[in-house]
Amino acid sequence: TENTKPVPLTKNVKSVEVHDKIENIIKRLGYSCMPIPSGAGHDAMQIAKSGIPVCMLFIPCKEGTSHSPEEHAKAEDIFKASRVLLTYLTESY
Repeated sequence: TENTKPVPLTKNVKSVEVHDKIENIIKRLGYSCMPIPSGAGHDAMQIAKSGIPVCMLFIPCKEGTSHSPEEHAKAEDIFKASRVLLTYLTESY
């Protein structure tokens, strides 16, 4: 909702572990990454409050536009994010 305050995902220790592992995978695969804050009220905030580890993986969009009909991501970037997620799941479970 509009009145929901952001929940720092870093308060959840397990989320930090997931983040660190994903960042390591990104670097191992030779991809670039950068931390970005998200002010959106993602479900991840509520999940993190419950103590379940979460991490958000964002894909670059043309001109930074997201959640809009004008949003566009390159197939290459979608593939890279999918590979990161697949690697994480394969190595973790």
